[in-house]
Amino acid sequence: MQAKQSSDLIKLAIALLDFALISVAFYAAHYLRFGDSKWAPLDDFLWLYYFSAPLILILLWRAGVLTGFRYQALGAILGGALKAFLVAGVLSSTVLYLTQTADYSRLLFVNYFALSALLVLLEKTVVKLLFERYLRQGGMNIRIAMVGFGEKCDAIMAEIRDHPQWGIQPAQVFDPRREQPAAVAAQIRRAVVDEVYVCYPRGPVYHEQIDELLEYLERLGFPVRVALNFDELQEYFGQQVSRLGTRFGVLLSPYNLDPDQLLIKRSMDILGSVAGLLVTLLVAPVIALLIKLESPGPVLFA
Repeated sequence: MQAKQSSDLIKLAIALLDFALISVAFYAAHYLRFGDSKWAPLDDFLWLYYFSAPLILILLWRAGVLTGFRYQALGAILGGALKAFLVAGVLSSTVLYLTQTADYSRLLFVNYFALSALLVLLEKTVVKLLFERYLRQGGMNIRIAMVGFGEKCDAIMAEIRDHPQWGIQPAQVFDPRREQPAAVAAQIRRAVVDEVYVCYPRGPVYHEQIDELLEYLERLGFPVRVALNFDELQEYFGQQVSRLGTRFGVLLSPYNLDPDQLLIKRSMDILGSVAGLLVTLLVAPVIALLIKLESPGPVLFA
């Protein structure tokens, strides 16, 4: 529990640091553009800060790079953060154009987003490197017991061994083909373990043991991570956690469905339809008039 609380505090500290750096970048951008000039006070441009700062934090969180660096590569973190700043800049400039804000400086705008992106990217790099070093030295490490067998189980263990910066230490490994769930649970109970990983391929052993094993682990109070094995039914299935009303399930799909991509596609469909209707509305009277002049009878036939 202490490790979990420390992790939450670290995440909160990183989020606050991001916010502080964005704020510093805004004030620095205003000073670089106007200095101490009284004809362009800071208050005239605070609308940009109030709109963009929360937006940037939301986009960083949405990209999964606001906090939580244990399993992400540095390149993926920096790429996600840079994308968040680009999107925030585009949205901010769009709002600026639509609202026709009078107090506006292109140089301040560019300096603000460039400085904030630079500061946050540097911060993410330093935090990631320090956090990896801390994990490699044994800090906040997660001791696990692996229960399973098969190719996927071997692949997971190989990934853990190849990524010491994740801070995951396999304390015990059990092959359920050789040991029954009761014996496995008894050994896990005596060990110093934080979590249990379960990875069974589909087959007789899975159907015979999985429910009994999970029942024992539930009684012991261990957090359990169960590897999904639906992809063994059909190779093309994408798997992700999904809601079934108020409950959780697994979404299986031929392709990984990105909610953002679906939203963008739907928005483009609606905008395209509206544009088509507007064009039709402008052209239809002319076409109707030409039809009426060229041939007798109604323009529209039912």
